[in-house]
Amino acid sequence: MHIFYISPSVMPSRSANSIHVARMCEGLVSLGHDITLYINRSTPSKDGLKEIIERYYGADLSNVKLVSFYSRRWPVALNLRIAVHAVYKYMLLFVKRRPLDFIISRNLYGAYFLRRLAREKLIFETHQLETGFRRYMQRKIIQTFDVTTVAISKELRRIIVEYYRAEPHKVIVLPDAAPAGIHRLSQGQRRAMRLSLLTGVDLKYYSLVVGYFGHLYNGRGLEIVQALAQRHPDIAFFVYGGNEEQIALLKRQNNFSNLKVMGHIDPGHVLKIMGIMDVLLMPYQETVSIGGKRNEDTVRWMSPMKMFEYMAVGVPIIASRLPVLEEVLRDGHNCLMAVPDDPNDWSACLDRLYNDSEIAERLASIAHTEYLSEYNWISRAKKMLRLVTK
Repeated sequence: MHIFYISPSVMPSRSANSIHVARMCEGLVSLGHDITLYINRSTPSKDGLKEIIERYYGADLSNVKLVSFYSRRWPVALNLRIAVHAVYKYMLLFVKRRPLDFIISRNLYGAYFLRRLAREKLIFETHQLETGFRRYMQRKIIQTFDVTTVAISKELRRIIVEYYRAEPHKVIVLPDAAPAGIHRLSQGQRRAMRLSLLTGVDLKYYSLVVGYFGHLYNGRGLEIVQALAQRHPDIAFFVYGGNEEQIALLKRQNNFSNLKVMGHIDPGHVLKIMGIMDVLLMPYQETVSIGGKRNEDTVRWMSPMKMFEYMAVGVPIIASRLPVLEEVLRDGHNCLMAVPDDPNDWSACLDRLYNDSEIAERLASIAHTEYLSEYNWISRAKKMLRLVTK
């Protein structure tokens, strides 16, 4: 199949949107499909862009043709320019009778323009509710009779159906995922790999190695990690993520020798580090920011990529007890769940995993099995393809 994929993402970058697009393309490529991917690029030059993106994300984009644009000042205008260019290329293919098989658009403008023009199946993927005039465009796209909308959580689907009066059968839930082919490490392999991956940290004084991965915006739960570090001086807590300003601030505020602020690592390396931890934390609070100027609160409908990556590496997870996370995670089945803002509850979960290795192993194994069968990018790509072949 030949697929147009129109993205609003800037690549390469640290954003979850960009990682999502790279991984989704990799999933489609692994199934033998050709993709024309429209993106913003973060570098003025496009020389070697595909190789840079592949190296940064650790993704195979061999059958992907990149069409990229760059602007340092006008990201909204750039997304509009990408959409117009994609429509122009689509019309050329139509005139030359070289049709596409289907179109995926996460670019709002691209989906809005093509919803009437495209004769092929159009999949509009959205991860949020828009505001202002963009909300009008989102509504028009979703209400177009031959457009299939993909939402990342059941709650976002419910809101879309209710708010936009969309036909329920046309709004499909496809959660985020993790790269395919990730194997669990044994306890011995984890300990051996720590020697090379956690250099400069003497771990012999610590009974457990616990990891937090993700942004450092408000609502991500860093205060819970700090409280756990205070309560458990015999456990090493590693925090990965954040931008330079956030990392510097957290280091200045850090009063605990067992709390290690490690900074940012490229997406292509993050899974290796996750896999050598004894426990992984996902302490989302009841209000979660995605940062940026708009500073949206996404806690009601988010589908954190981190959740599926945690499941993929097969390390025991402690997560916040939030309805949207409970769409995938179940307390006592594939994780332990704690009251989001209660450090005592988180501490009790951590003690339980430390004191009962059988429970820790069972939870991690079930989460990994569910990742293998359900929550990897190849599985997600197959489900998306079924939307256009049914």
